[in-house]
Amino acid sequence: MRRTLMERHGIDPDSIHDPYSWIRLESASLLIEEAAWQLGDPCLGARIGMTYKADQAGPFGALFTASSSLADIFAHYPKFAPLIQSHTQMRVEQRDGLCVLSYRINDPAVPMRCQETEMTTASAISFIRGFLSRNWSPLEVQFAHAGQGREAALRQIFRAPVHFGLSESRIIMAAADVTRSNPLATPSLRPVVLRHLEDLLAREHQPPNLRESLRETIRHLLGQGPVTLNNVARELGFSVRTLQRRLQDERLNFRLLLEEERRGLAETMLDNRNLPMKQIAARLGYSELSGFSRACRGWTGKSPRALRQATQHNL
Repeated sequence: MRRTLMERHGIDPDSIHDPYSWIRLESASLLIEEAAWQLGDPCLGARIGMTYKADQAGPFGALFTASSSLADIFAHYPKFAPLIQSHTQMRVEQRDGLCVLSYRINDPAVPMRCQETEMTTASAISFIRGFLSRNWSPLEVQFAHAGQGREAALRQIFRAPVHFGLSESRIIMAAADVTRSNPLATPSLRPVVLRHLEDLLAREHQPPNLRESLRETIRHLLGQGPVTLNNVARELGFSVRTLQRRLQDERLNFRLLLEEERRGLAETMLDNRNLPMKQIAARLGYSELSGFSRACRGWTGKSPRALRQATQHNL
């Protein structure tokens, strides 16, 4: 079943053994949600995350081996976080004797999903536990999503108080834990690991091509107002004439790209059974539900409601 699930979400099962392979955040998020539903385990993401070890995190995980304290790791954590997971914002703050690790998904194409967020949070706790002690626990864990009756189970998994419905997800720990030294560290590896991470980051941050820039801009504008060529050109810093010329040179169709982004986002949002149809239509830039219905029939031959029901039936 695992292989079938991964392939259905566009993930190559063999790629998970490659520490340099990338899995789209949207695909991973949908995969863990479906797996939790199929297995009937509402805390699956957290349970999986707690099994992760730093040596499974590729080059970033090597930073745990090379660092003498968590303070050393956290100093580089926000900068290199994109090498662990794209389209996310991760911060580290220290105040009032506490250290706060915050996590938020910034990709508008990926709605907030509790399983992925809890898996990421659990993996961070597992990494820290492996660095400090198997008996270590955070002071508190916070989530932006609702608990949905899973509070007691998650408290047991994290071995810490868990709170829901806050502005973002956080791990709160004692600041004293951050400065504890790791006698097993190999600091001679630190400059090698940091150089490698810098090289990987530079490679990932190569300027995107026009197609990628257009897709990202369209996703950003959807739901905020009309997604027109004029608006997209303004966001990209082009004149309309320049953008039209570049589209022609690269044989890109703006209207087709817009519809592809709308369709992809629609399919993702329809997977979330709790999202009302009117909210999805508005997020896709349709002023009326009827406009979304016509577009959906044009894409798939089915109404949005029928498409959602078919997706749930296939699960």
